[in-house]
Amino acid sequence: ECDEAVVFGQSAGALQVSVAPEGVETEYYWSPAIVCDAGQQCTFTLEGLWASQITASDAFYAIPTSWSCGEVVEESSIFWLTSKTISTAVQKAYFQHSDDSLYEVGDYQMCYCASSTLASGETCSDRSNFLQAAGLLWVVGVKIQQTWECT
Repeated sequence: ECDEAVVFGQSAGALQVSVAPEGVETEYYWSPAIVCDAGQQCTFTLEGLWASQITASDAFYAIPTSWSCGEVVEESSIFWLTSKTISTAVQKAYFQHSDDSLYEVGDYQMCYCASSTLASGETCSDRSNFLQAAGLLWVVGVKIQQTWECT
């Protein structure tokens, strides 16, 4: 029976609970929120079964939370797979975006493009192919373009 503490003696992993930023519909996300520093190249790691199934042609794309996956935000950078570690003990996929487009402080929605679902000739380089909401990206730091008026 499942009403005795001894039944729950085996670890099932960790549960991360987070609240979506204001204005973002609550959706099922595939990964916990990613936190990056403003003005720095952002990287993240996927672990487990999903990491083993992802391909070098798949990618992620972070857009402001006020936008929806599938909408094109040209100034947002695409996160590409940089390497994978797959063994019987470890399954990890590492992603990063290019240095030429750094994210500003704010909350972003991560969108996923599965290359295997695209029509012939289409690629994940086309930002309109990122249709699946996959998680959140929180960029922390100081807003550079802040101004104050002193009197």
